[in-house]
Amino acid sequence: MHRVLGLEELSHIPNPEPEYGLKAAGLARLKSIVSLHAVGGLPIVVPDTFAIGASVDLEDPEVKEAYARMTVNMKRSKIILSRSSDPEEEPGRFESHSSLYDPTDPEGSFNGWLRAAKRVKESGARALIGQVLAGELVDFRYDREPSGRPIAVQSFGGDLSGFVGNSTSIVMGDEPVIVACLGLPSKIVRGDPDVCMLYKEESRDRAVNLHQIYWANQYSICEQKTIDLVRLEDPEKIQTLPYRYPAPMYMHESTAVPFYHNFSNGQRSEFKYNPFGLLEIVKYLSNRVGQHVEIEGSVSRDKICLFQLREFEVPEKKFQGLTEVPEDRLIFQTNRSFGFNQFHGDLVVANRLIDVSERTIFLYVGDTHGSDLARFAKYRKLIFGAYRADDLYAGMHTLGQAVQTIVKLEKIGVEAVAIGGSYDKLLSMASQYPENRVEYIADCVVRYTDVTVECDGMAAQIYFDKTTFKE
Repeated sequence: MHRVLGLEELSHIPNPEPEYGLKAAGLARLKSIVSLHAVGGLPIVVPDTFAIGASVDLEDPEVKEAYARMTVNMKRSKIILSRSSDPEEEPGRFESHSSLYDPTDPEGSFNGWLRAAKRVKESGARALIGQVLAGELVDFRYDREPSGRPIAVQSFGGDLSGFVGNSTSIVMGDEPVIVACLGLPSKIVRGDPDVCMLYKEESRDRAVNLHQIYWANQYSICEQKTIDLVRLEDPEKIQTLPYRYPAPMYMHESTAVPFYHNFSNGQRSEFKYNPFGLLEIVKYLSNRVGQHVEIEGSVSRDKICLFQLREFEVPEKKFQGLTEVPEDRLIFQTNRSFGFNQFHGDLVVANRLIDVSERTIFLYVGDTHGSDLARFAKYRKLIFGAYRADDLYAGMHTLGQAVQTIVKLEKIGVEAVAIGGSYDKLLSMASQYPENRVEYIADCVVRYTDVTVECDGMAAQIYFDKTTFKE
């Protein structure tokens, strides 16, 4: 039996995640679901992919054979990606690398991909996938010289509109959202704000520039200042180029957001696609999977490519609606949070993990991203930082990290919420409160006595209990 598998072969394995990782398993499931499915007249496809198990050495002949099978019919240059696929895959935890397939040099092309695959392994990923990058080689105009002449580069990705979509958003509610950009969706994952978010409000389509707040409903020209591409002259990395051609994305209240592409001949593509149809794809996939999903993909002239499907859980809504509290009892308040819970008791704030009683609320001033969550098992009520919760991407790609951390902690018996904002104030300003309410335990360790912590999935606050706080 082969150990380096295509997605169709992988779909017949009962439990592929431990050996082939979450990304490969998700792609196999995705391919079986979207087969023969189309939206807005465009077919949905999953790019050619092969999966390498954690127990397979990259020098195994099967790896080279799988690469050869995938590329045998390619007549033009393409980018072949090496992407991590770990059983514990998290956004941003492992690396991806690109390589060029040159049909005139198959051997050299494979060696280039193998170098990329080794770098992915070196980043810590136990399993990985080889995947064809969606997008053709085009002469892409991305800027202008001082003389006014356009600058064009041969690149991959210039013919695409990338997107990341979630079937639910903690901030928007239980409705799907899409964030879209021109070029590769790595721009979205990185967190650039010169992109747009698409969602439905009741029966109306909404498009919001991510420079604005969610509820702005601002329809205007959205100027994308940079674009992510893979240049032919340097195919081993994604490059971010300045992109100042007039208004690559237009937002109109009465029409869909068209995806325009500008090429070196100065002609704007006539192709338009209603990207709000992507919301229907997310809903369709979520219903088929029976779970909340995140997808990553791109739209080209003739197809919609999906190259990631992640399933995720969301925390149980144990608490909603913050209590109205007098200003003099408030300790901390923010409009950026994840999780739905209410805690009562003493609150210990610390920049390191220390022992506290089971009844104590522990606020950890540290990064949980990529952490071994078992080390938090000794706590029963935990608050940790909501990574990147100070921007609108809190509801998109990094939703997985913050929300999934809460879900995983709850499964090991830890009630948890993630709250954005600076916790330094809780350490540095403790002295302004009465001594019977605040105690300095050690350096950067403070105890607040008799407090309530509330988090409703969007806003959060910490305040002194009414029954114990005195002027």
